[in-house]
Order: sequence, then C-alpha cells, then structure tokens
Amino acid sequence: MEPSVSILLDEAQVSLMRDLFGESFADMLVTWQETSEADLDRLRAAIAAGRLDEAAEAAHSVKGAALNLGATSLAEGARAVEASSSVPEPAVVDELHRLLTLSVAALTPAS
Repeated sequence: MEPSVSILLDEAQVSLMRDLFGESFADMLVTWQETSEADLDRLRAAIAAGRLDEAAEAAHSVKGAALNLGATSLAEGARAVEASSSVPEPAVVDELHRLLTLSVAALTPAS
C-alpha cells in the first residue's frame, strides 16, 4: 500500500511553492527530480565505497531540496541517512528513490 498524499507532502509548503513558481512549477519539478536522482546516485556510490561523510552529504542535499518543495516523507528518510552513525544499507537508496517517485507523482498536476 502506498502512502497517502497527506503523508508524502506538506500541503502548505507545496501550495507556497506553487504560488511562488506559478506556471514554471512544472519545470522546477523536473529540475528537482533530476537533481534528486543525481544526489541519490551520489548516495549509492558513497554507500558502496563505505564513505559515511559523503553519504551524509548526499542525503543532506536530498533532504534540503525535499523540505523546500514539501516532500516530507522523502526528507525524513534522507534525514535518517544523514544522521546515521554508520554507512546505511544500499536498500535505503531504493526506498528514497521510491519516495521521490511517489512525491513527483503526487506533485505533478493531472492532465
């Protein structure tokens, strides 16, 4: 079962961002997704190399961008990785990517 939109997103923050970006919100969403995917790739590489500091840095980037956009579930998952005292399991990246995909879907206006 997939999480509901109210769990995935901070609706007030999303509304603020939609108002702020207006018609360019969709373009900003694409940029956010691409940047987040690149950060998740960096996270995966850091985990594979056993580099906790680089994993925390990549997770911090994901967290910050997700919070700005209102993707709270993704931000919380990334926050847990950032705060971890050990290198996380590689499966955590798959879960963060799943949350990114769900968040993008929830943020994308229906056509």
